[in-house]
Formats: sequence, C-alpha cells, structure tokens
Amino acid sequence: MADAITSLQNPRIKQVRRLRDHRARVEENRYVIDSRRDLARALAAGHQVDYVLIESSRFGTLSDVSIDAQIPVSAQALDKASYRDNNDGIAAVMMRQAIPGAAEFLRIGRVPVLALAAIEKPGNVGALLRTADAAGFGSVVLIDCPIDVYNPNVIRASTGAVFLGNVYEMTTAQAQDAFSTRGLRTYATHLDAATDAFSVQFVKDSVLFDGAGRHWPTGGMARVRGRTDHHPDGGQDRGLAQRSGRARCSCLKCIDRHVTSRGSPS
Repeated sequence: MADAITSLQNPRIKQVRRLRDHRARVEENRYVIDSRRDLARALAAGHQVDYVLIESSRFGTLSDVSIDAQIPVSAQALDKASYRDNNDGIAAVMMRQAIPGAAEFLRIGRVPVLALAAIEKPGNVGALLRTADAAGFGSVVLIDCPIDVYNPNVIRASTGAVFLGNVYEMTTAQAQDAFSTRGLRTYATHLDAATDAFSVQFVKDSVLFDGAGRHWPTGGMARVRGRTDHHPDGGQDRGLAQRSGRARCSCLKCIDRHVTSRGSPS
C-alpha cells in the first residue's frame, strides 16, 4: 500500500467531505459508507467500490476489497473526512446505483410491502427500512419521498438494510397504479383507528402504509392502529411522536406474526 494520506487538503479527503451533500452525490454519482458492517452489506448486494480510505495502521485492511482500492490515511485525516464521530476506520466511496421504480416493482417486487408516504427525515427512513427488514417485509416503497436513500443518516439508521435491493421509489400515482395492478390489500396505520392491528388476519399480499392519511386518499383502505401502551424503556410517554413510533412498530410486528408464520414472502 502507498504512504498514508495525512494532508487535510488531499483531493480524496475533500471528495469524501463533499459527498455529504446530496447535490455532490448526484453530480459525482457516488456516495460514502463509513461502517464496515454497512460496507459488507453493500458489497453483498453488488454495489461497486471506487476506493476506500482506511486507517490500516490501527484497523488493518479489508479482505473483501481489492488492496489496490484501499488507500491508507492518518487518523486525523480520516476523522476530518468522516461523517460520523465514531467511524470504523474506513470511509468507502461507492458508485451510486439507480433506485428501482414502479416498473421493477411490478416485475420483481416481493410482498408484504411497507409503503412510506412523504417521510421527511433521513433517520426515520433508515430506521423504518431496518424495522421492515427485521419484520420480514419483502419490499419497501418510498412514495413522493424527498430523501436521498444514499444520505449517510439513512445508511447508518438502516444498518445496511438500504442495500438489500428491495427499496423502490414511486410517485403517488405510480404507487396507486402498481398496487392496484398487483391486487394488493392496503392498510393504513393511524393512532385513532378503531381496529386493533393485532385483531386483523393480514394476508401476504398486503401493503402497510405509513403517512397515508396525510399524503394518500384512504378511501377503500382498512385503517389499523398499533399498540402504544408498551414503554420499552420503562419510562413515561414522551408525546405523540413516541406513541406513533410504538404504534407503527407494533403494526409491523403484527403483520410479521400473521404473515411469516405461514411461510416466507414470495
């Protein structure tokens, strides 16, 4: 390997910092991963490495990346480049892949589906991708989503679930047409819904909506509520956002219980 980069003005250090910005990620067709776990999931999904800045003196090299693509850097230089304070000793510059849309979903999209309508915070998108993966959802559809899925906060919060190849982006009209064409049964989550999600016998060909009431006409949708009485930390309720999060998660777990007990999604 070459001598370690130490200059904070090195072009590669500057590029990694630049790729924190959405516009740069689009213009340069690249994004950054700074976790070895997330890098492993991206590589397993077929994402291509451009190069990896690596603090090899302390963390060693990567066995699953060509040694020619690994560029040693000093700890100070890597800290300057990294988005996270506690990086894993790497900053991998990856080639951006196009996110599939309605056409691909109609052809290969797996059920059940989690549909996220106009979610506006990267961390929330990532957390829901992670939860959907854990609950056994076959696909996640981002509807009118302003968030770049290669945002570092999405990648971090998803723990690499963003790289599973089952995330689709659509407009409202495209999603309505796709779900109708597939004949999917739709459910909207709502805190005040009369029906407890745990009383519903969900079918495998289901779509669970988050945000449907605000951004999607709910006529013809079954509205279900999750359970908000469980406090994982043993504390008191911190308000609507916390109750909504618990309700959403309980809906996901409920569908997982009903659907995956009858076999894996097809």
